[in-house]
Amino acid sequence: MGYRLAIIVTGLYSSANIQYFPETTKQKRQNLPVPDLEKQMDLEKLKHKSLMKEFNLYKEMAQKPHARIKEVRVEALREGFKQCFKDKDFQTILLLGDKIPQNILTEDEVLLQYYDIAQMRS
Repeated sequence: MGYRLAIIVTGLYSSANIQYFPETTKQKRQNLPVPDLEKQMDLEKLKHKSLMKEFNLYKEMAQKPHARIKEVRVEALREGFKQCFKDKDFQTILLLGDKIPQNILTEDEVLLQYYDIAQMRS
C-alpha cells in the first residue's frame, strides 16, 4: 500500500507536522501499467481477456435449461476449454460441448480432444 507525504504547517514559525495518508483509489489506478500494444505478450493478454469474456457469455447461455447455442466463435471455445482444463472444470466443457452444434465439435481436433478428456475424467 503506497503512502503520500503531507506536510501540515500550523503557524508561521512552528515546526512542521509530518503525516502519512494512504493513497486514494484514483491514485492507485494511475499507477497501474498500461498495456503496450507493440509488445506481443500484452497483445496476447488482451486477446485472452476478450476471448474469455465471450466464452463466459456462452457458458451463461448454456446453463439455461433448454438452450442451444447456434453460433459460436471456435477461437473463444478453444481458449475457454483450455482455461477450464487448467482449472479442472470438466463439467463446463461437457455442458458446452453438448449445447454447441456437433459439427463444430467434431471438425475441430482441439475442441474434440478437450471434450473427450473431459468425458473420461468426469
